[in-house]
Amino acid sequence: MDAAVAGLVGALGGGFLGAAGAWGAAVIAFRGARYQADRQGETAHEQWLRQIRRDAYTSFITPARTVLEQHLRAYAARRQQDWDEMEAALRPDDAFREMTRAFGAVELEAPTEVTDAAEKLRDYLTLALHRARHWPRTRPGEDIESQLAALDRAMAELLDLCRDSLHRS
Repeated sequence: MDAAVAGLVGALGGGFLGAAGAWGAAVIAFRGARYQADRQGETAHEQWLRQIRRDAYTSFITPARTVLEQHLRAYAARRQQDWDEMEAALRPDDAFREMTRAFGAVELEAPTEVTDAAEKLRDYLTLALHRARHWPRTRPGEDIESQLAALDRAMAELLDLCRDSLHRS
């Protein structure tokens, strides 16, 4: 009988240890699966946010480039004293309105440094077009050249910040 009790105690002990081991393995597997699911969720969210930002940046940069090109066209026409072409290039159009409207999406979705750079570019373009509409019909001076350089720098800064924010996320 002692051998039977010892066998029973051994079997129960082994069964208990086996169950505890199985339970421990299940907990570890569950935690691993949960961690993997959380990481997949975070990755999916980061990809979604990058796409939202990319769309917001594109919706702002595309019309901003068009407005910048109009300004450059107006400047070239002014240098050639083609006043009709200059006035045509400076007429308000959909690109300027679209850029202004798209700034809202950038402001909402972008990090602060990108929003600040987009606002700076928008303000520079607004000021440049306002000044261009009041250019005297004389030979261009240094002020216009520095304006164009500032616009180029503002556009390049915005593009760099947009790229950085997309690759950092």
